[in-house]
Amino acid sequence: MKKPLPKPAELPRKRGRPRDPNVDTAVHDATLDLLAEGGYAKVTIEAVASRAGLVRPTIYRRYGTRAKLVSAAIRAALATATPTVPNTGDVEADLVTLLSQLARHIAKTRLGRAMQGYVSQLAHDPELAACMFEVQAERRALFRVVFDRARAEHRMRESLDDDTAYDLLAGVLYFRAWFTEKQKLSASLIATAVRLVLHPAQAPASS
Repeated sequence: MKKPLPKPAELPRKRGRPRDPNVDTAVHDATLDLLAEGGYAKVTIEAVASRAGLVRPTIYRRYGTRAKLVSAAIRAALATATPTVPNTGDVEADLVTLLSQLARHIAKTRLGRAMQGYVSQLAHDPELAACMFEVQAERRALFRVVFDRARAEHRMRESLDDDTAYDLLAGVLYFRAWFTEKQKLSASLIATAVRLVLHPAQAPASS
């Protein structure tokens, strides 16, 4: 008598090949380079595969669409720009650190040019806009951690919600870097922006 075949749930699962992080790095680098060089129009799956030394099916399997590919590359670059939330016990210093990290990457790495490369496309590509909204939501979450600490210390200006506070801080960097002649993102600019969202620290009461 033949033994019954195992049910599908009982069959051993085949493990897929582990995802090689070096491939993702090569793809992200190629995507950022193309964005910085020629904008969103220059970023095609074929161009990224060629630049990264890969074949198109590899890109499609990992990312599926150009919008998801671009958002993944920007997400990785931003994660490098602001990898962790500082917690020094001084909320003003922590916000200055976060903003300074972002400013350095906007001004001194290809990230700033790459972001300029896709911004104009957001109004015309709903998928790209949705993907980049998710990326920016992750960045906002980092700042929100410090905003929460600032509120606990009564340092946050009451009229500001988290999104407006983030827009004031990050927005001044993007506007200064991309839309003005004075493109330098100085320490004094960053300090001024932070003071727009925080109340001054109160001196301890004398006994």
